Amino acid sequence: TFYLNIFIVAILAIPMLIGRMPWPQWACSAAGFGGVVLALGPQSLAEDLRWPLLLAFGAATFAGLYTLFTRMAGKHDSIETSQVYTTLSGALLFFPFAMMNLPSEISWPLLAILCSFGLLGGIAHQFMVTALSFSPAPFISMAYYSNIIWIVLYDTVLFKQPPGPLALIGCSIVILAGLVFLRAPKAGH
Repeated sequence: TFYLNIFIVAILAIPMLIGRMPWPQWACSAAGFGGVVLALGPQSLAEDLRWPLLLAFGAATFAGLYTLFTRMAGKHDSIETSQVYTTLSGALLFFPFAMMNLPSEISWPLLAILCSFGLLGGIAHQFMVTALSFSPAPFISMAYYSNIIWIVLYDTVLFKQPPGPLALIGCSIVILAGLVFLRAPKAGH
């Protein structure tokens, strides 16, 4: 359900950014979502229709809103300003929760891993903010679909679970939908 983020961005971009997305891009978004469902396995999604699904939908909604607000702020603020304020506000907001769940003793390797997560997240955030300053939000959010490809690769390499036929077909649909999305006529063209 987190992949609904793309639909949420596309729908909310109309009133929030006064934009629109042409029907070929809507079709590519829908095809990409279908590819993700296929790759994850429709039976696993049907089995998991419980309250955690609502949490995933909430995450998709807030990620979509974050993408749109970042795009809106990019019209008035520099990339660096956006990076500092979002990182600082997120750190201050979640620091108390992180401290409540911290083990009493932290090993140096664990601390290094946690710091690397923060550093990599910051770098990824910098890339996203920069991308949003150059391209429309629905265009950038389509890149989220590529996550399913990485998930299949990690499963294969790290967990020695080769992808099944549905996962391969789903990933192929995601790649094809992304390529067609890139080539589809943009709004106003």
